[in-house]
Amino acid sequence: MNIIKYSILAFLIFPLYADVDYNSEIQPIFDNSCITCHINGGAYFGGLDLSSYSEVVEGGTSGNTIVPFDSENSLLWQHVNSSYMPPYGSGNSPLTTNQINLIAEWIDEGALLESNEIEGRWVPGGFGNTMYEFVDGLRYTYYCNDYNNVCDSTYWNSLDTSNAIPNPNPYTIDGNTISINLFYGTIATYTIDFRCDGQVVDFYYDEDDDWEGLHSSMFRESFDYINSECNICSIYNEEYCSWLPGCQWDYDLDVCFENSDECSVTTEDILGPYYFEGAPFRNIIAHEDEPGERLIISGKVKQNDCENSISGSLIEIWQANEEGCYGIVEDCDTGNPENDYFNLRGKFFSDVNGDYTFESILPGYYGSRPRHIHIKITTPDEEVLVSQLYFENDPYCENDPWCQDANGRIILLEENEFVLYGDIDLIMNSLEDGIMLGDLNFDNLSNILDVVSLVGIVIDGFTLNDFQVYSGDLNNDSNLNVLDIVQLVNIILN
Repeated sequence: MNIIKYSILAFLIFPLYADVDYNSEIQPIFDNSCITCHINGGAYFGGLDLSSYSEVVEGGTSGNTIVPFDSENSLLWQHVNSSYMPPYGSGNSPLTTNQINLIAEWIDEGALLESNEIEGRWVPGGFGNTMYEFVDGLRYTYYCNDYNNVCDSTYWNSLDTSNAIPNPNPYTIDGNTISINLFYGTIATYTIDFRCDGQVVDFYYDEDDDWEGLHSSMFRESFDYINSECNICSIYNEEYCSWLPGCQWDYDLDVCFENSDECSVTTEDILGPYYFEGAPFRNIIAHEDEPGERLIISGKVKQNDCENSISGSLIEIWQANEEGCYGIVEDCDTGNPENDYFNLRGKFFSDVNGDYTFESILPGYYGSRPRHIHIKITTPDEEVLVSQLYFENDPYCENDPWCQDANGRIILLEENEFVLYGDIDLIMNSLEDGIMLGDLNFDNLSNILDVVSLVGIVIDGFTLNDFQVYSGDLNNDSNLNVLDIVQLVNIILN
C-alpha cells in the first residue's frame, strides 16, 4: 500500500504523462467485467474495490494490488493474466488478450489517472442537449437533436467529430489553466479543478477577470452526476443550481442542496456470480411444493419521471432457496421438488400498463447477506438495470453495504392467510413508452408486415429476440401460435 501512496505523491511533484487513459480505457474494463463483485469497498472479495480510480489505487488486503511501473509484480495484472479473474461462473467473460495487455501497459506507465485529464467527452451541467469533446488541442461542440429530452449516452456515442459543428475551438492548457479560443479575438481563460476521480471538472473565472468564483462545471459523458456521492449540488450558486437536475436552491440559507423529493431512478446493485441466461418465461418461479413462505411481489415499471409506465420490459428474477442455496451453481440439500434446472429463476414482461407480478418464496439468508432477490430489467430500447430487492426490518441489512445503499429497493411485506405480499415500482432511467402488442417489427404500427413476421415465427419456431415474444403473445398464454395470428388479424381488420 505504501508503494502506491509514495508513487502517487511522486506524481504530484513531477509532471508525468501517459498514453493509456484510465477513465476511457481501463475503468470500462472493470465496469464490464469486475465490479459485479469488486464494489462497495470490496466487502466480498479481499477488500478490493474496482469501481473508481481512487478505490483501485487504494488496493485490497492481499498485497500490492498495483505496483506503479511494474505490472508483473502487481497482483491485479497477475490475476487477470492467469485467467483467475473474473472467475468461472461469475457471469462475466474472461478478459481479452488486448484488455490484459492494456492493463499491463497502464501499470507500466505508472498507473496514472489520465494522460490529459480534459481530453474526452463532457456534458455541461444543466445543458443536457450539449456535449463538448476535447481532442488533440481542439474542443468540438455537439448539439442533441431532441430538445424535449436529455440525450442519453447511446445517442452521444453514435456521433463522431464529423457530426460536431464546424470550426472547433483550439485550446491550450498550462498547469491548471485552460485557454479556449472562441474566435474573433476572444480567448476565454479559466482555472480548472477536477473532482470525483476526474469525472467532474469545475471551471473558475481567471483571477484577472472582473468576475470571480465558479463559472461552470462539466461531467464526463457517462457519469451519473445526479446519483453520485460527490456532493455535486453544494458547489453551485443560485443560477446554476436551478439548471442542474436533482438540485434545489434554499432561499433562506442561500445554499444549493440535493432535492430528496426529486423523482429518482431505481439504483443499481451487484449482479453477483450466480446470474445465468436462458431461464424460462414464467412469473411463478417457485414450484408449488418448494419449501418456504409463499411470496408475491408486484408493481410497475416506470419511466424516469416516476409517472409514465414502460410496457414490454423484460424482467429476469433469480434468488436463493429457503436455506440460502442457489441452484445451478450449488448442490442444494433442500428444495427443488421438481428437479428443475432453473429452479427459482424466471423471466417475464411488464404488461401494456407497465404492471408486473411474480410469485416465489421468501429467500433464505445467503451467508451473512440479508434476504434478497436479484432482478435484471431490460427495456425494449435495451436500457438495462441490474439490482437487488431487499425486505424491511431485515437484521442483516445493517452490516451489508449493498443493502445500506438500497434506498427505494426495500419492500414492506404484508401477510394474509395465504401469502406474504409486497409492492414496489421499478424506475428506469428511460423516457420510452415501450412496445405495442402486435408490433413484431417495432415500427409502432400493427399491420400485415407483423402478421407475416408472426406467421414466420410460428412456423419456424424461433424468434429474433425476447421482445417479439411479448409483442406476439396477444392472448397472454406465454405461447406464440395460430391463436395469436388470428387475434392479430382481427386487430388489424378492426
